[in-house]
Amino acid sequence: MSKFARNMKIDGLLEWDKANPGNAVRALFDRWCLPGHEPDDQRMLRLCVRNGYLSFYARGQSVAKLDCSESGVSAKIAVAYLKGVEKPPHGTGTLGSQTLSMEMLANPETAERVDIWTRTALTYAGAEKSFVDDLMSRHPNTIDLEMALPSHGSKMDLVIAQEGDGGLEIAFWEVKTAANGELRCSEGAAKVVSQVRKYQHWVNIDGNVEAVQAACRSTASILLRFYQHFIPAPEARPECVAIWERITDADPGILASPGVVIGDYFPQGAADMTKRRKIENAHKSFGPHRKKLEDLGITVHQVSSPNEAILPRLRAAEVTT
Repeated sequence: MSKFARNMKIDGLLEWDKANPGNAVRALFDRWCLPGHEPDDQRMLRLCVRNGYLSFYARGQSVAKLDCSESGVSAKIAVAYLKGVEKPPHGTGTLGSQTLSMEMLANPETAERVDIWTRTALTYAGAEKSFVDDLMSRHPNTIDLEMALPSHGSKMDLVIAQEGDGGLEIAFWEVKTAANGELRCSEGAAKVVSQVRKYQHWVNIDGNVEAVQAACRSTASILLRFYQHFIPAPEARPECVAIWERITDADPGILASPGVVIGDYFPQGAADMTKRRKIENAHKSFGPHRKKLEDLGITVHQVSSPNEAILPRLRAAEVTT
């Protein structure tokens, strides 16, 4: 079985950055929007730590995959972003990727194009991923996005650290818009129930709780290093930094059941305008489907606007059959 971990050759990346002023990696970090902060024209990229690489997102749309290995630094970027080809009004567009070498990333001319990559990526941003970004804006305790479960072929959309009765806990959320068909069914169980059960099964496999604890500590440590290296000291210390510091020395509890958070509104900046009316109307008929999920022991939380995108404390629950 694949191992769940978060490790990275940080020292080499930071040394390379110092030796190459004006590089494109620095330009990506210059646009890093911290958890708990809303994106703006200067800082609009979210950063996620993976095992051996980093992912930068704009409204949930992947902008760059930055590999950090013993052989050096490289970045995988969608060809459409490199060329500034925006998503067509009707259709999905083509997002084949190209790898930029260490030499290309060191070139200041590449750094000058990071804004083009980012603004092009925003034209591909979907409603559901934009909703995830709204949640991240209001949760400085966000640890990860789209956390893949090894050997299960699925991902948890949002991972946060919350205050539990015995200290820090790691909670997981499936994020959907109200129009997502995975929340509804006429017979049997909705697809989201199987997604919840997959996570439950995975987290109960021997060693996975400890792996998640270790990965969260490693993620927090890596984010702290990047913050200290790339972010100028602000007047007020960001709340997320204090949370990362706590996690590095903790054995947080891992909740065995994820919650489901549902966006009942169309997020600002989402590109798929055809879904606006579906999303805004879908919550009106969701009541019976929500009851089905809650009868199975699943925590369901609905959000009607970006200002209300605050998650409740998730508590341990057992999903029934």
